[in-house]
Amino acid sequence: MQEEIALLALAEVVMHRRKRASKPGAVDVLPVTFVTDPVCGMTVDPLTSPHKLVAGDATYWFCGAGCLAAFEKEPERYARAVEA
Repeated sequence: MQEEIALLALAEVVMHRRKRASKPGAVDVLPVTFVTDPVCGMTVDPLTSPHKLVAGDATYWFCGAGCLAAFEKEPERYARAVEA
């Protein structure tokens, strides 16, 4: 019997706390933006890709170290393809 009373008392405490708690506010969700690897054409998430190169006033993201190395070897070849 004591356990039941304790359980009911605890349930009341939880109920009152939930009523007093403020409702969570709206969360702004930013749109997901992807970029294209200028070497292989693969879709890349610029927020998670560690392979990035800033050339002049442009920033390029790559799917992997191999594409980054290819771009660094011949940047004029791949930069033109992106601008077109």
